[in-house]
Amino acid sequence: MKKVDLFIIVALTTVFLFNGVGQTQQYETQANRLESFLFNYCQIYESKDAEKLANFFSSDATENNKPFKELQPKYRSNMKKFKSVNYRIDLEAYSINTDTGNVRIKGKYFIRILLPGEPWKENRGPISMELIESGDSYLIKRLSYGE
Repeated sequence: MKKVDLFIIVALTTVFLFNGVGQTQQYETQANRLESFLFNYCQIYESKDAEKLANFFSSDATENNKPFKELQPKYRSNMKKFKSVNYRIDLEAYSINTDTGNVRIKGKYFIRILLPGEPWKENRGPISMELIESGDSYLIKRLSYGE
């Protein structure tokens, strides 16, 4: 084997290996950003601040196919009633739409709500979101759960 052939093989192997590492790191970075977004979203939800929660949604966002703007009064009303809330979303998978750049996530949610004078109420199930990039974070364009 000539030195030139050996050099080309080493170069191609190095490019292939570093490309794979780069893709893995890119995937981990994207997953970390999504986990961070979901954590912050849940923290704001637990703070019972409907106005801050609304900042996580795009102006044309939908929740279970209903315009989020129409649901905001219900969020305000409900959150005022909550004595305490525990909310968690576990990210299971995500994909990026190559045409739009939007991120689709799938996961599981778990929520516990305590109303005054009542026992804890719990709910859990599948959740999906379509997110759009917004600065170094995201905005929710579509939110679906319980399906």
